[in-house]
Amino acid sequence: MPCRGLCEKFKATKPKGIGRYFSGQKRCTTCDIFINYEGLWCPCCLYRLRSNPRATMNKLKLRSNKHQNVMEPPNAR
Repeated sequence: MPCRGLCEKFKATKPKGIGRYFSGQKRCTTCDIFINYEGLWCPCCLYRLRSNPRATMNKLKLRSNKHQNVMEPPNAR
């Protein structure tokens, strides 16, 4: 099913300092945009959203960022 333009209301802006996937954005390859949406399927074209990068280097960067945030100790004061 082609893009019907419904995804424009979920369109995401690029975050500064961190990657799109790390900030929780997902990409619809049919509509060709990044969106802020909690579901697994695009609300516009009903195709599956991509929540991880395709390039190997970007996958490694995303994994290392997630691992660093999980391993950080909480501030005890």
